[in-house]
Amino acid sequence: MVSRKISIKELQDSIYGFSEVLGDMDRYVSAAAPIDQASENSVSFCSTKTENVLEIVKNSKAKAVICPNELQFTEDDYKDKTLILVSNPRLAFIQVMREHFQEKIEFNISTAAIIEEGAEIHPNVCIGPHSYIGRCKIGEGTII
Repeated sequence: MVSRKISIKELQDSIYGFSEVLGDMDRYVSAAAPIDQASENSVSFCSTKTENVLEIVKNSKAKAVICPNELQFTEDDYKDKTLILVSNPRLAFIQVMREHFQEKIEFNISTAAIIEEGAEIHPNVCIGPHSYIGRCKIGEGTII
């Protein structure tokens, strides 16, 4: 869960490739959600595969929406929200999620994990309860 406000500029900077912003650059978000479940503090995305996509964007509560750059919007469509136009909205949303909304993993080994003698385990791993680790080598950053 994100506890800070993320600016439109930060969202745009986390998207690889060209993006164009329509609307207020001074907005902030603190959550990510599907477009039909978004709240006023959310960023969301839409795709052209959705029927009546312009109406869905316009009626969404999300204050920031990542949209396909092939759609044509009027100022009325984004008067109360900010649209970030990109060539691949789904990919851009994933990039935003990874940059700003990914949970931080605590590296530890559960006391309920079973680890065979002889296993080589880097200290920066996460091994959950009821995991079985045989004689192997587990590298840094591994999550089991």
